[in-house]
Amino acid sequence: MFFLCEIYIIDYKKLIVLFYQSQLELYENKTLKQENDKLHIEHIVMKEALKNSIRDNCKENIDENQIKIEHDHLEEVKRLTAQAYKLSLINKNVVHDRMVLLNLVMDALNELFRLYENDKPLWISSFDGD
Repeated sequence: MFFLCEIYIIDYKKLIVLFYQSQLELYENKTLKQENDKLHIEHIVMKEALKNSIRDNCKENIDENQIKIEHDHLEEVKRLTAQAYKLSLINKNVVHDRMVLLNLVMDALNELFRLYENDKPLWISSFDGD
């Protein structure tokens, strides 16, 4: 019986570790979303700056290669922002599912401990002996 308690304590410790890992992942996801929002704002600002610089410099010679480089950079930022947003949505669902499962496991463990502490059987055999 003591061995059984040790197993439950070890499993309980593992659950605590999983809980803290999921909390860390939530924090990382929040940070990634904030970075994603910053990149999105930066993208909008750069796009507006590019439009304004082209309008202001219409009378001057425009370096088309520089504009193409800036355009390619903005497209890359736009692509990366979209990917980061998709990843943040995927990770939110996974973390939410982990939290739900973790809560179910914690409830089940608490129920097992209550049965054990009250000296109640963990299962009852049926009338036909199974």
